[in-house]
Amino acid sequence: MKRPNPPEMSPEFVEVAIPVPVDRTFTYRVPESIIARRLPLIGERVRVPFGGRILTGYIVAGAGSPPDRKVVDILSVLDDGVVVPRDVLRLTKWMADYYCVGWGEALRVALPGGAGGKRGSLERVCAVGNLPSQEEVEGALRRSPKQRELLNRVLKAAGKEGQFELGEGGVNVRSLPPNLRKGPLKGLVERGWIRLREASAEAPLFEVAPREAPAGVEAPPVPTPHQATALKALVEGLDAGGFHVFLLKGVTGSGKTEVYLRAIERALQLERDAIVLVPEIALTPQVLQRFRSRFGDRVAELHSGLTVSERYRQWRRAAGGSASIVVGARSAVFAPVRRLGLIVVDEEHDASYKQEETPRYNARDVALVRAQQAGACAILGSATPSLESFYNGETGKYGRLELPDRVEERPLPRVRIVDLRRASREASGRAGGDGVLSRELADALSLTLERGEQALLFLNRRGFASCVQCRDCGWSADCPHCNVSLTFHISDRSLRCHYCDYRARPPKACPECSGPNLDTKGVGTQRVEDSVRALFPGARIARMDRDTTRTRGAHGRILGAVSRREVDILLGTQMVAKGHDYPGITLVGVILADVSINMPDFRSAERTFQLLTQVSGRAGRGGAPGEVIIQTYRPDHYAIRHAASHDYDGFVQEELSFRRELSYPPYARMVRFRIEAASASAAEKFAGRLALGLANLAEGEEGKRGRGGLLEILGPAPGVFGRLQGKFRWQVVLKSASPKKLGRVVREACRGTGKDFRPPSKVRFGVDVDPLDLY
Repeated sequence: MKRPNPPEMSPEFVEVAIPVPVDRTFTYRVPESIIARRLPLIGERVRVPFGGRILTGYIVAGAGSPPDRKVVDILSVLDDGVVVPRDVLRLTKWMADYYCVGWGEALRVALPGGAGGKRGSLERVCAVGNLPSQEEVEGALRRSPKQRELLNRVLKAAGKEGQFELGEGGVNVRSLPPNLRKGPLKGLVERGWIRLREASAEAPLFEVAPREAPAGVEAPPVPTPHQATALKALVEGLDAGGFHVFLLKGVTGSGKTEVYLRAIERALQLERDAIVLVPEIALTPQVLQRFRSRFGDRVAELHSGLTVSERYRQWRRAAGGSASIVVGARSAVFAPVRRLGLIVVDEEHDASYKQEETPRYNARDVALVRAQQAGACAILGSATPSLESFYNGETGKYGRLELPDRVEERPLPRVRIVDLRRASREASGRAGGDGVLSRELADALSLTLERGEQALLFLNRRGFASCVQCRDCGWSADCPHCNVSLTFHISDRSLRCHYCDYRARPPKACPECSGPNLDTKGVGTQRVEDSVRALFPGARIARMDRDTTRTRGAHGRILGAVSRREVDILLGTQMVAKGHDYPGITLVGVILADVSINMPDFRSAERTFQLLTQVSGRAGRGGAPGEVIIQTYRPDHYAIRHAASHDYDGFVQEELSFRRELSYPPYARMVRFRIEAASASAAEKFAGRLALGLANLAEGEEGKRGRGGLLEILGPAPGVFGRLQGKFRWQVVLKSASPKKLGRVVREACRGTGKDFRPPSKVRFGVDVDPLDLY
């Protein structure tokens, strides 16, 4: 059942949002050839001519009256019905205004790949056609074993009746072995014994599916007193209706997920839908398992680990109402659920919620706006809430809920700090000791393995060594396209840039002085793996970083092995640090806590505290107590001290004093203007011009509206990584305690109406609203 054409829809002209960086829509005429079939709907996609190109746009409104100028025609309507519901249209319009991007750019990220497109280009499915008698089939296929194999596959999928339903009664052509996809398939189609169906065979979008009781659910555990208190507040908010935000601060292992599950259960009882956001794809399998064991097949998933057709199919389940809970990463915030009642943002502090490409939105903040627009509840959960969320809780903007203890009265892990400036660098005298593991950590690993328990080692730097350097002249191997050192990877003995993926073979001698004394400096996860294997040759070790999880399903395979106790030591980057719940892990070792502290950014201390707290929380979640060993060259740094004592409040108070003094978030809002060019002089010149234009706008804003909430300009300055992917980078940062003043200046600059804001053709100019870093 398609939604009716809205009354404001003009039968002849429509407003279309194009995915280009402009803050307006464009009027197009609907030709008679399209009107003769049916009127296009708001929320459908169309192909339109634009600036000499053919682009895909989105119908966002009907033209109120015929325009007073000649307009061009829509070329075609791509969809069989609405693909962007009204609430998502409204949400993306807010995104476009707030993040200073085109409405079409915001709409483009709100849809999964392939959504609403020509279904045949998405997915073909084999279904049973008109079959003669079994004897006739067997006789005809006696000399065609491949055709017989293919037909048997389709019959098995379809059942005896030969009925077809996408995803249940058909076989996806892409899933067939290569030797069956062409000749055998063509032969059976020509006989009429197999028919090809496309994804459009599914129920129309937004047709309401009946609500069914969840199948195969597990019995929920009895909530702890603190969980019960939090749930009482959440249920009251859901029952009252309207927009409410709750900040759920719970120590690691305190049962935040159980609170989410019970809150969602209440939302379903009220016939409302729910969206659950998690920060990393690696977390999705375990989270999905928990949710599906409670709610059965009412759960859909949306994340980039799925294929295009899988994402599209899950998206349609939410749109059609057969899935009332959507679990996924950042883009799941746009899930087309029908009656949103609850949004959960787990690990709300995590930087993964911020998209680094245009539009540079933060899914946490977009989730709050969507909940507000829908009159829904939002839960922001974390053991280490961001300072912005903490501040909003302190000022009463958010409701505050707390889970101060682990479930079943399990103690938080004991944390030891190892000072690498003074610690022995020999690993208990064992062969292979190379200074990667301190004696304390090596001994603790040995005891853990002897007890048959599991350990986790964390280092937020992949590769074998962070650089290759000449001991004689100081030369180092740097990326020719970026101002960063190349990382040495021992697996294929290559030097790689982790920013542009440039690769080279390591030289046999120094290119500068021809000396043979080349050393690898620094430590990466590959080197840690080699060291641990040398120290504990009998241990079963798994490494989890971007290099080992490139293939589809790799996250799940590694974590599944950990869950089945087939891994003794799991080591990796930050993807192992958060969200995972494995009772067998009793020891966590942080190889070098200083990696994030040394980043030149105002959030470096906060990021360090959060990472250390999150990774420490992986220890001791089962019956055995946990232990954490943190290796560092800066044992007195307040982020490390407070993380070691599980003192979130102490860290926050100390960090907020610095932020307040320097007028950084949460006491001010920031916008970063990023300039990139192939020429260093062109980037610098435009950055200077941009800073001057912003200063003029800021001065005018202050003069018109008084001096409350001063506008401050930082820069122009080269980026921390002054050159990346062959482009020179400069930036200008605008800061103010007045969001309204800041927004007015930024929007005026983004309109590009003055020469100071129009970059030359070879200079790129981007805007990052609420940046999470200033790299």
